[in-house]
Amino acid sequence: MIVYLKPKSPFAKAVPRSDTLFGAICWAIKVLYGEKELINLLDEFTSDNAPFIVSSLFPFVEKLETKKKTLFFPRPLLVPKLGKEFSSPEEYKEAKKRKKARFVSESVFTSFIDGTYEAKSESFVSQAGAIMTLAEQAELKGLDGFFIETEIARNSINRLTNAVEALYYEPITSVRNQEDFSTGFYFLLKLDANSDKNLQPKLEAAIRFLEDKGFGGNSNVGFGHSEVEIQTNNPISDYSQATRLITLSLMHPSKQDLEFLADHKAETFGQLERRKGFLESLYLQDVKRVWKPTLFMFTEGSVFPCDKNRRIYGQLFKETQERKPGFRVRINGLAYTVASKGV
Repeated sequence: MIVYLKPKSPFAKAVPRSDTLFGAICWAIKVLYGEKELINLLDEFTSDNAPFIVSSLFPFVEKLETKKKTLFFPRPLLVPKLGKEFSSPEEYKEAKKRKKARFVSESVFTSFIDGTYEAKSESFVSQAGAIMTLAEQAELKGLDGFFIETEIARNSINRLTNAVEALYYEPITSVRNQEDFSTGFYFLLKLDANSDKNLQPKLEAAIRFLEDKGFGGNSNVGFGHSEVEIQTNNPISDYSQATRLITLSLMHPSKQDLEFLADHKAETFGQLERRKGFLESLYLQDVKRVWKPTLFMFTEGSVFPCDKNRRIYGQLFKETQERKPGFRVRINGLAYTVASKGV
């Protein structure tokens, strides 16, 4: 399943990622179907089972004339090439641009999956912070970015005296629409083949709820509101004879993952990131503002070998101690992986 978001307002701070999206969907299920339904669903997530896995948000570009969408994925991390000699200053500049690129187009990402990236890489080009084919560059001529990261002035107000107590600046991320292009975001949902047949309609209902409420933080003051389009197809398929995996989400390694990656550290290329923040206070009752536990996660685009036929990587983190009776923080660290032939 693929979900397209066409933002009507900026996202507070940064574009929501897989842990934030998972939490938002779970809160929406609680609102729509009740707490018991949500708890039963979360209990189905085990070390070898996950009813659904969600990716992070990534950009797409839609050409207004043809309505064709070009999807972009996180740039997979590869073995660094040391000591490469460049034949010209232009080649050196292009190599620097590729190193800084955050995304790759769907065509380039497919070449990672089927193992043809090395053979085709010389024909790829960099534009707007992404690596793409020459045909895509010609089609997206004039595109100079996917989104804008800036700040907005906000203030805190004493609700008793109406006095402004503090002025501060908060980061925001908004889409970059140009004359010929409309940009937006999408995320992928992967459902387990053996999951309840009613799960997909519930997930779609939860996403429709978030369409009205907003995605990400500060949605109660207008941030993260988006027009949603849901399609049941998945644009990316696993390679049938895979040797490696590419993550399209954050991944909090389980004990099994840590042991496996330690045994294959020479073949693992990932970037670690510390994740922390608050639970969304809109849904909390009789609970003060709650800090989530600080977790270290592999970022999107991390690459590591397949562990035989194992399907689930990462874990749904659950606190061992209750904050109050029946209240334990859970954080999504399940990896949305795509199997590839590898390079």
